[in-house]
Amino acid sequence: MTEFHKIKKYLEARKKKIKQSFYEIQDGLDTVKKLSKLTDEIIKFLFSKNTELQKVVICAVGGYGRSELAPFSDIDIIFILENSQEKKSVEKEIIQILYKLWDLDFKIGYSVRKLDEIFEITKKDQVIATSILDIRYICGNYQTYKKAQKIFKTIFKNEDKFLKEKIIERENRAVSNKEVSFLLEPDIKNSRGGLRDLNLIFWFLKTKYGTVNLEILKRKKL
Repeated sequence: MTEFHKIKKYLEARKKKIKQSFYEIQDGLDTVKKLSKLTDEIIKFLFSKNTELQKVVICAVGGYGRSELAPFSDIDIIFILENSQEKKSVEKEIIQILYKLWDLDFKIGYSVRKLDEIFEITKKDQVIATSILDIRYICGNYQTYKKAQKIFKTIFKNEDKFLKEKIIERENRAVSNKEVSFLLEPDIKNSRGGLRDLNLIFWFLKTKYGTVNLEILKRKKL
């Protein structure tokens, strides 16, 4: 049996175990965290096999970044490079990892960014800026990640502007959807009061207070 087939077999066995656990304890949050951890494990293993990517860091963003990976969700990842690295040559190595993930039936959304690209692109695109709020280190060069963290802090320096823009974005989306409260099949992610609104609250907390830990916020009497 090849190494790839061993990985695939291991992944299928672990997913089956997580599924069984869900039916037994019926805890969705526990399930998405286990799936996130399993995906981290696979990415770390594949990354460790490529010695050409020593200066690169892989981070999770979006729902995966929050460790909330649902069973059929895409995994959104960002590869961050040092400014001195040649992007084209590094991308060739990255694609080799992505091919293996695709072969393992992962649905992947990914981007490759140099450190100096991150600030500029988030200034122009609020969706990308928001995804950075949920960024989580998976593996790779931690020194590069620490440099990226400094950039992330500057992105949300003007917190009031960011929050106002998010509110306007949310209001516009609600108007365009022409929602009514008695929809027979409401969109549990994007409808008013749905998961996206819950995400919005936590993005506000993270931007304004630097944490989404409710116990810490409670102790601060917020």
